[in-house]
Amino acid sequence: MIKDNILNQKTKKSIENSIWGFILGDCWGVPYEFKRPSEIKFKKFNGFGTHNQPAGTWSDDTALMLCHLSSYNQGYYSIEKEKDNLRRFLNGGYSINNVLFDVGYSTKRSIIDADCDKSEFYGNGGLLRCWILAVSILNGMYNRKYLADSLGLTHSNSELHIEACEMYFSFLTNLWKNEKWTDQQLNDYRKRKQRPEIQQLDKDGTVFNAVIISIDAFFQNKSIEDVIKLGGDTDSNAALYGAIY
Repeated sequence: MIKDNILNQKTKKSIENSIWGFILGDCWGVPYEFKRPSEIKFKKFNGFGTHNQPAGTWSDDTALMLCHLSSYNQGYYSIEKEKDNLRRFLNGGYSINNVLFDVGYSTKRSIIDADCDKSEFYGNGGLLRCWILAVSILNGMYNRKYLADSLGLTHSNSELHIEACEMYFSFLTNLWKNEKWTDQQLNDYRKRKQRPEIQQLDKDGTVFNAVIISIDAFFQNKSIEDVIKLGGDTDSNAALYGAIY
């Protein structure tokens, strides 16, 4: 549930900017996905790269976010509506010209077979769809079940996956409030990065890799272009960074 009426105008504008930053990062990163850094000659709104899509085309990352945003009715989240939206998504809904591409294996399999085992699904799809739930933190309405319900449609509900979302949300909401992470928060982040289970998952195409790239890039004063030039999962990484950039 999101009580829109209690959000002040500044916060609403921050949310709007984050959504647009996410979409732009996604569009800019699409042509370079899976390329090595040495292969990338970045140009804003380039087209016909990895996926042979026209300039300005967003990927499944933005489409999944739009699926989630369309799951609210008068401030209330409907899991049944999101299920319907995800089925539309597989048929090209929420995509440019109804063309679906680059959808992850775990996301696609979970939508087709709702009862499949998602316990080992650590891809970015859940975070890229659900980061907007940070709005509920600002409303004081955030709870783990709310996050787990939406994540659980396509990805693992494990403690580790949810923790990645919470880490990103914490950073994003502090920026919206124009507050820096405290020394304690920064130390906690550094410790989390070093945990063995996170080190194991900190590889291209996983939820923690995207979160860590985004937060580290911010502290290093990097641009979205710098993030894309890292190669790999360029659309996802640039989308998440665009939301906080």
